[in-house]
Amino acid sequence: MKRVVPLISMATLALYPCVFLYFQNVSECSFLDVMLCGLVLLLIGGLGSLLLFAVMRSFDKAVLTSNIFMLLFANFVLIQDLITKFFVRTYYWHVLIFLAFVVLTVGALIKNLLTAENAYMANGIVGVTFGVLILINGIFAVPYIVAKLNMERSKEQLNISTEEREHLPNIYFMVFDEYGGTENLKHYCGYDNTGFYSDLRKLGFNVSEASENEAYYTGVVMTNLLNLDYVGEYSGDTSTTDWTTLGKLRENPVLFQILLRAGYKLNMVDADNFLDASNADFRFTGVSASNELSEEYIIFSKTALYPLFQKSGDEDLDILNDMFAYIQQAPSLQKENLWTMAYFSTPHDPWFVNADGTPLNGADRSNWENPNIYLGQLKYLNKKIIEAAESIIRQDPNCIIVLQSDHGWRPGTILKDKYPDLEKEAGYMRNILNAVYYQNTTVDIEGLSGINTLRTVLNTLLGLDLPALDPSEYKGH
Repeated sequence: MKRVVPLISMATLALYPCVFLYFQNVSECSFLDVMLCGLVLLLIGGLGSLLLFAVMRSFDKAVLTSNIFMLLFANFVLIQDLITKFFVRTYYWHVLIFLAFVVLTVGALIKNLLTAENAYMANGIVGVTFGVLILINGIFAVPYIVAKLNMERSKEQLNISTEEREHLPNIYFMVFDEYGGTENLKHYCGYDNTGFYSDLRKLGFNVSEASENEAYYTGVVMTNLLNLDYVGEYSGDTSTTDWTTLGKLRENPVLFQILLRAGYKLNMVDADNFLDASNADFRFTGVSASNELSEEYIIFSKTALYPLFQKSGDEDLDILNDMFAYIQQAPSLQKENLWTMAYFSTPHDPWFVNADGTPLNGADRSNWENPNIYLGQLKYLNKKIIEAAESIIRQDPNCIIVLQSDHGWRPGTILKDKYPDLEKEAGYMRNILNAVYYQNTTVDIEGLSGINTLRTVLNTLLGLDLPALDPSEYKGH
């Protein structure tokens, strides 16, 4: 029984980062994936304790030393950043050797100067501290869990009647994060995107170059777009906006429910795990090369294992190309009743490709000062979009393709000295990509927002009567 306390201290300390992540992002995280990460941390701590026990011959002292090691291990990047402030030419292996020396020194002091009873008490303090932190986070997560359940109940009461049907045309809905509309690109880049829109029109697309969305933050716009209504609120400040609730609202959203009830099967294409794929029948299985939304990345990217999670721009480019290749193969999955939902986290930064398809210099991955960096990736994206659209229409001419972005390029939020009037810039930043191919027929989407465009498509497709929303009614500007 005496070993229970040190074991609890080891478990609470190792699992705390994972539990914290899960409770803070209940709707965004997979419990299984988070716990698997926790198991890895627990195994590292356990292995360290066993090795130290072989030297110290005291379980309490070995676990205490291992706990100190785990604290340093989990905060490795923070420590490295602190050291490099004073010693600029410090690298990963320097810090690794230094921390190994610290652990060995502290371990020697614990072994020779600390009694087993005091080590036992210290482990108890560690266990209580991290146990209380886990409990507090769990308590604070309860309202979000309750809100999630309430949202599910409200969604079940949707007053939108659809019945399952056969022989519905395939739908390909692609969203490109931060793809600027016509006025956005002219204003910030001095670039005329007419050639791209001309190519789309030649393929039979209906194009609206004047479309704007209600906000210019992905979490807000995508939540509203997928629920076909202004359900996501933006407080006016990113630090006080309830991003957790917005994430929960994207779970099984209204758009998903309507199409699934109508008899569609979901084909999810999302390398960043941003959208809810729980109802997907088919799924793009590529792993995001810069997946800063994955549980593994968030948990391990600050630890001593961070080099394993660093990816290059070349890998980002591979993932983008693989996504487009997968989408072009989608018509072969089903000839009808297939709904492909694709979210591309590009041309949002970090940028990784030039207009000609060559990898971008790493130093420019977050270069907002030079609009040509963003523009180069957008031009490459234009080529890939046209290639994909041509391929899909050739294989599936009776389909529906919706191309949209959540918002335009946003230097107005970054280069504040150059663009001091955020209210003036807002209209440009809300200007989006918006184009619809509807079986090579005309659909009037001119000037419509993303939500109203989707409502128009659904009304035409399923015979619904969803009225257009008035953007001025959105309270989150």
